[in-house]
Amino acid sequence: AVWKYRNSELTEQPSLYFDQEIPFMSDVIDLAANNGELYLLHSDGHMTLCIPGVSDVVPARCTDPKYVDSRLGRENTPLISSSAFIQVLVTEPPDPSLYLLQAGSQAIYHFSLRNLVFQRQYLPLDIQTAGDVTAFAVNPVRRYIFLAIGSQVFYALLP
Repeated sequence: AVWKYRNSELTEQPSLYFDQEIPFMSDVIDLAANNGELYLLHSDGHMTLCIPGVSDVVPARCTDPKYVDSRLGRENTPLISSSAFIQVLVTEPPDPSLYLLQAGSQAIYHFSLRNLVFQRQYLPLDIQTAGDVTAFAVNPVRRYIFLAIGSQVFYALLP
C-alpha cells in the first residue's frame, strides 16, 4: 500500500493513495514521488507512473509508459537497455528529471519526467572493479552526480 497524509498532518489518519485500481506492487524495488505523482520501479526495470486522484471525484490512475529513445535515428522508438534499472530518483527544478541506475553497466540514465524521453546516459570513463554499484544521487543545483561502487563514492560534474 501507499499512504498519503493531507497537508503533512502526521497526527491524522492517512488515506490510501490508490482507489479501486491498485497496480501490481509485489515486484516494486524502488519508488520516487513528484508533486503527488508516483513512479514505481519494478524488478524487471519497467516503470509504473501513477497520477493522484482528485478527492473522491477522480480516482488515481496508473500507466506503464515505455522509455522513449530520442537519439538521432531512433526518435520516438522504445529505449532498449542491456540490463534492468535498479534505482529511481526524481530531481526538482531547475532541471526536473527522472534518473535511473543500471547496475550492470554502472550507468545512470537521464529521462524527462512526464513522458520518460531519454535525454542522456552517464558512464564512468573506466568500468570500476571495486564492487557492485549500490546507489547514486544527483544534485541538480550544483550539477553533481554521485555513484557508489563498493565502499567508494565517485562524483562528477554534470554537463
